Amino acid sequence: MMLVDGEMKVASGAKVDPLDLSNAMATYLARVRDSGSFNEDDVGQTYEDCRVIAKEARVAVELMWDETMLEEFTESLTPVFQPVMSTLLKYRKEE
Repeated sequence: MMLVDGEMKVASGAKVDPLDLSNAMATYLARVRDSGSFNEDDVGQTYEDCRVIAKEARVAVELMWDETMLEEFTESLTPVFQPVMSTLLKYRKEE
C-alpha cells in the first residue's frame, strides 16, 4: 500500500534488482550503525527489522529470479548480518 495524492492505493509492487536492494540495505545499516546518533537498542532493532525484511525479500527473489540471483542475493547480505546474528536474538519478535 502507498499514499498517492492523499489516498491509500494498493500497488502490485515493482521488480527491483535484488542486488540493488541488498546494497541499499547494507548502506542504510552502515549509516545507522556509524552515525553515532542511535543507542545500541535502536541499532539492534533496526538490524533486526531489516533482517526480517531481507528474509521476506529472499522468498520473493526465490519466486521471481533464478537460482544464481538467489545465491548472489543471499551472499551479498551474509556479511551484513552474520557478525551481529547472536546479538539480534534479543530483538526478535515472535514470528
